[in-house]
Amino acid sequence: MRSFIFISLFTLSACKPATDIRSGELVMCLSNDGGTAVHSSATASWDVTGSVQGVTELDGSPVALLDCAEDAAYAIDIQETDGTTWTVAYGIIDQDGSQAAPVLDLNTNDTVNLIFRQVESTPAARGLVII
Repeated sequence: MRSFIFISLFTLSACKPATDIRSGELVMCLSNDGGTAVHSSATASWDVTGSVQGVTELDGSPVALLDCAEDAAYAIDIQETDGTTWTVAYGIIDQDGSQAAPVLDLNTNDTVNLIFRQVESTPAARGLVII
């Protein structure tokens, strides 16, 4: 039981941003190279299981098919067994307008499950889980 509590506390502290964020804006988006339409505002749900191909730090430049790349901090490429590569990008803009998103503890070839949900609104409401 003690080890479970320690692991839980360690996991929480490992994902905590280095700065104290009082307010901010979360950004995230999803794309793929397999021809599946990923509409940027429609209500949709995507579940992806695959291996991490890479984690890229973004620099504020636009990236084709990622509608949030200019505001995101990191992009994670996940390849499914059918060869389709999904890219999920995320970031946290803090109260001072600075990027404050922590990098996730992922390594190349880690097997992960990505759950991405989007609800139609302006702007689209989005959420993701990577386990």
